Amino acid sequence: MTSEDSQVTIGGKARVRPFLLNFLVPLHVMAEVAGLSTSVQQTAVPRDTADETHSAWRIDFTGVGGKRCTLTWNAIRKWKASRVVYEHHYDHQQIGEPLTQDDLNLDSGHSEAEFRLPS
Repeated sequence: MTSEDSQVTIGGKARVRPFLLNFLVPLHVMAEVAGLSTSVQQTAVPRDTADETHSAWRIDFTGVGGKRCTLTWNAIRKWKASRVVYEHHYDHQQIGEPLTQDDLNLDSGHSEAEFRLPS
């Protein structure tokens, strides 16, 4: 797997899985714990060869107050039988300003005094 944003190539299931988890787990946590709304969309793009797929990706983030940020990119995957042997992400774009802590519901309803360690 490669990206236009990085010179590093990641190869093999064992190395790609942690990379994906590092990307997806924080999104899941922000959605579950902080009230962030996320929407992921993947659209197939017509291709010329049978062993290659192209797709357009979009992730919409909406904070608790309604502020939105959208990330888009394209991906190419090359296949050998039923296995991906090459993947490249390119044309990364961000629409809107990044969400901040103000856009998350991180207030658990407890004051700081409740979390002080006993002296």
